[in-house]
Amino acid sequence: MGSELFPISKSSASGSEANVPKAVKRVHEIFEAPTFRRDVNGSDVKQGNHGDCWLMAALIAWGNTEEGKKCNCVAFDQDIGIYGFVFYRDGQWIHTIVDDKLCLKSPCWDSPSTQRDLLEQIDSEDIEKVYRKTYQTGSKALFFSQCKDQNETWVPLLEKAYAKAHGDYASLEGGWIGEGIEDLSGGVTTELLSSDILDLDAFWNDEMSQVNRQFLFGCSTGLLEHGYGERDGICEAHAYVVVDARRLRSGQRLVKLRNPWGETRKGLWEGPWSDGSKEWTAEAQEELKHTFGSDSVFWISYEDLVRKYTLFERTRLFRDLDWRCSQEWAIMSVPWKAEYIAKFHVTLTQESPVVILLAQPDRRYFEGLHGQYSFRLQFRLHHHDKPDAEDYVVRSHGNYFMKRSVSVDVPKLSAGRYTVHIKVTGQRDRDLPSIEDVVKAECKNRENNEKLAQVGHAYDLAYSKVWKDMSQIASSRSSDQSEHFGNGQVEKEDKESSDLIKECDRDSNVSKELADRNAGTVQINVGTERTPLPTIDEEPYDSQTKADQDLQDLPRAQKEGHLSLWLEQNPSHETNMSRHSLIEDVVKGTSIDSGVVGTIVDTGEYDSSGGSGRSVSLGSPTSPLSKGKTDVEDEKKPSPWNACCPVNIRVYSKDPTLQLYTIPVYKV
Repeated sequence: MGSELFPISKSSASGSEANVPKAVKRVHEIFEAPTFRRDVNGSDVKQGNHGDCWLMAALIAWGNTEEGKKCNCVAFDQDIGIYGFVFYRDGQWIHTIVDDKLCLKSPCWDSPSTQRDLLEQIDSEDIEKVYRKTYQTGSKALFFSQCKDQNETWVPLLEKAYAKAHGDYASLEGGWIGEGIEDLSGGVTTELLSSDILDLDAFWNDEMSQVNRQFLFGCSTGLLEHGYGERDGICEAHAYVVVDARRLRSGQRLVKLRNPWGETRKGLWEGPWSDGSKEWTAEAQEELKHTFGSDSVFWISYEDLVRKYTLFERTRLFRDLDWRCSQEWAIMSVPWKAEYIAKFHVTLTQESPVVILLAQPDRRYFEGLHGQYSFRLQFRLHHHDKPDAEDYVVRSHGNYFMKRSVSVDVPKLSAGRYTVHIKVTGQRDRDLPSIEDVVKAECKNRENNEKLAQVGHAYDLAYSKVWKDMSQIASSRSSDQSEHFGNGQVEKEDKESSDLIKECDRDSNVSKELADRNAGTVQINVGTERTPLPTIDEEPYDSQTKADQDLQDLPRAQKEGHLSLWLEQNPSHETNMSRHSLIEDVVKGTSIDSGVVGTIVDTGEYDSSGGSGRSVSLGSPTSPLSKGKTDVEDEKKPSPWNACCPVNIRVYSKDPTLQLYTIPVYKV
């Protein structure tokens, strides 16, 4: 669920550390003449005291487009202080509403602080006014992101809305520029390594020179090499954004980049074409309208860009009004050994450019509840009548860094029927807690129930798109088990236990509550808290009369189930009496051999799995219940591989009659 917190308390406010906010105030209390979206520009973005440089880079790139001028805000009332933003999540737009309270780096005047102690040593008529003006006024006073304009508020408010959509600010720690741009624009991002760019001239002409029009670019370096920390001024493992690409009259190709830190002479390129370098002429400066000392902005030659930066995140924008999107969701039962499976059919009725994206739910929304499994996606596009592995039209490549989605961009695809074969590779980290263990741990101290409820709701929302398919996969797995163990045996066991199953289903809710009561735990539903119930005192059941009476108090279906279970473990008794006779005698209350009934002992425990209200164990009536060797071995065994991954395919084209549907294959 995350361990990074930003507490605002007496101790944090009075401390000298700069890693936590010290106060919270409304916009009109912080800014002298606050504005919202008066002059939106990517150059106004400045990262705050948080590790979300990837999001700030995404805001810079998006803010340089015409659509980005609206800042994803669909409605607001600046006087009241309420703002509504929209973001793209898992194939659809979601909305988030926030107020205008923002965190500050310095505590309020009434709180003890080092800044106040220093100012009180100065002879001034109104020290409090000086303090507020110096430490709590304007964008510079904000703890998280800020605008370069000291009265503009669109950057911190948009960051706050994005943080709220994901749970909190801590959820924004670390990420990828392309995914941030996708969430803001609804575009599609492709991960490109500089070593994979085979034709540098084509990449410049078709893509890089189209920045801010058809594409947006983020870039970073040092993610694979783990170098010395900087490359001629460039900071490794840090997000930069491409804001312009120009070819001079001399033929020189230059790219303009920006560092979201927003600091002068920090994290900037220091090689050829950097500020003050010998390559600059008066003509070049005039042509590019560039002045030295520009805040966090620098120019670099295209050749040095590809040589110094190793990762490019290219996001395609669908700005033309004739683009159409079709999408489908499906659940994949992920085998231990991954393989390609035909999963979707696409029918294109006319030649068109096509972009295909395969994605899994964005786990940032439910970080902490993702469990032990992680997945990587790949897919191939085939002609419908050419399913062979080598006969694909185009295929995605496995990403090194971005796991959320993979995509391909086909400039021109002929009309026809196509099949998308997908491959989901699962990995399991047993050192991570399971979802059940996370919920138990979070409920133990009951300190962060709101966060748990929100993350749980986000998890349910992500998987609700494939609930129907999940039930069909469960049915398919049951069929596989029937084939494995033999239909005859399964039918026999089903016939004997059908009444018991009905009884269990009917009483499942009661048994869960009894389990909670016995364990003293809390069951969490989304948005609902159930307080712990008192623990039931357990009493030993060691007399034949008590065991006999407890068994007779059970419903018929449960008696049959317990006797069937006992007979399977004690087959010798079935040779003396028929199975049917034994069950009938117990059901009717007939006195039978104490060696049979006496070993059916009520343990006083409750089954938390949603089954029978009481758990009946087979053991000696006069000795404590002990676990058998098999039970202990079963507990030590790791849980079986049980991986399922929801996948979302989105097909963008300019064919208004494109058809996309899922192939109903559930046995994997």
